[in-house]
Amino acid sequence: MYTLKKQGLRKKQKPKLNQKKPNVTLLKLGQ
Repeated sequence: MYTLKKQGLRKKQKPKLNQKKPNVTLLKLGQ
């Protein structure tokens, strides 16, 4: 159960980081 929870957190963190990266690049391009 603990390992499953760890995997779930890891999977949830991945999309968040992927969404943050393009946002930063878009802001840089906007500037």
